[in-house]
Amino acid sequence: MKTANNARNVAYYRNTEDTFFLALLCESFPSRFLTKEAQHAPYSICPLKLCSACVLQDIGLNYDGGSNLGVGPFEARSHVPIYCACGTVKQIEKRDSVLTPKQQIERLTRPGSTYINLNPFEVLQIDPEATDEELKKRFRQLSILVHPDKNQDDPDRAQKAFEAVDKAYKMLLEPEQKKRAIDVIQAAKETIEHNMKEKRKALKKEGKSPILEEDDPEIFKQSVHKQTMKLFAELEIKRKEREAKDMHERKRQREEEIEQEEKAKRDKEWQKNFEESRDGRVDSWRNFQANKKGKKEKKQRSFLKPPKVKMEQR
Repeated sequence: MKTANNARNVAYYRNTEDTFFLALLCESFPSRFLTKEAQHAPYSICPLKLCSACVLQDIGLNYDGGSNLGVGPFEARSHVPIYCACGTVKQIEKRDSVLTPKQQIERLTRPGSTYINLNPFEVLQIDPEATDEELKKRFRQLSILVHPDKNQDDPDRAQKAFEAVDKAYKMLLEPEQKKRAIDVIQAAKETIEHNMKEKRKALKKEGKSPILEEDDPEIFKQSVHKQTMKLFAELEIKRKEREAKDMHERKRQREEEIEQEEKAKRDKEWQKNFEESRDGRVDSWRNFQANKKGKKEKKQRSFLKPPKVKMEQR
């Protein structure tokens, strides 16, 4: 079932679970799709499930903004339109090589860019084996294309795109961060290779041909690309969860410190008041004792006083 709203260019689809969701029609990059039938396709019939929308759904970041995790790419925006724009890696690379400033801004700010831009090599569209000089040259090219001053018709998104390029470049200037990014890409490749090995074992056990679609270098590259996106997104989710947990723990510790400080202050105030009241009680007791002793001595003196003698008259 499909109906279209031409004014907003949004199509409503019913997926395999018989529930509705929105899919934004892709007009910018229709060449990404493998077939004409796949153009403007929803996730349920996406042939590769390689684009940002598909990959993010695969790891549980759905249209509701990933509310269960609280770190989805569409925070506080329910039923956000997304688009499916899968295609072969060669098609994507060919298209990206001739992107205009407007298209580069679109690429760097598209739905799901929060997670897609975690891969600095993806942001700068440069190979991990590139030299520092090539990296510097690529940064200059992209930063000029998306600079807000040169895109005054769309300054907000241009600023966001420029910040993504600048952040990616600075990450790759740091040897440790660059190595971490390369390790993620390598881990994605090893994961695909391991999965292929397990698939071959299963096929041989069933007496079937061990030939896989990933044996095609192009499809293998697509699979690695998709797995790389997933790993970067998953690592970011875990990082945010740790950050939230650490923040909660720091808040709890601070609250305990404040409570202890207030308790110590109350104890000190009580002790001060007690000392002052004790001095007052001691002085009062001494005064009482002194007054009591004085009255007793006065009483004793008056008791021993002899009576007056009257003279007898004759």
